[in-house]
Amino acid sequence: MTTDGSVQPHGLWPRVRDRESAIYVTRMAGLPTFLLGISYVLGPYLESQIFDLRSGIEILVGALLILTGLRIRSGKLGLLPFSVAMVLLHALGRVLWAWMFVRNGYEPEMTAAFLTMSLMQVLTSLLMISGLRGWRWLKNNP
Repeated sequence: MTTDGSVQPHGLWPRVRDRESAIYVTRMAGLPTFLLGISYVLGPYLESQIFDLRSGIEILVGALLILTGLRIRSGKLGLLPFSVAMVLLHALGRVLWAWMFVRNGYEPEMTAAFLTMSLMQVLTSLLMISGLRGWRWLKNNP
């Protein structure tokens, strides 16, 4: 419960009715951005590949996403549309990658793993679009 006795919104798709719920769903959109940034930064280390220009760009993009996610979580919402675009493009790429695995008939373990990742990308996309709804409500109702 909040200080005025109302119930805090929850879930992937909460209703945006007032300023408090709009701020809540908008700040929650910073979480997937932050986590995607961490995956970009840790990716080259976990793959144990030789560090080249691609790895450097990946780490730089990851650091940018981490900072963007932290700014959104702290209430600075100006970068939210950029963040939504980045996360949705990443999610679309992952879903298409999984579809390619299913279509080409790769081994079942890999196909199941990519389908699970696709489900996670869909859930992340719902959270980001919900945050964009809250951001739009805040822009229209100052």
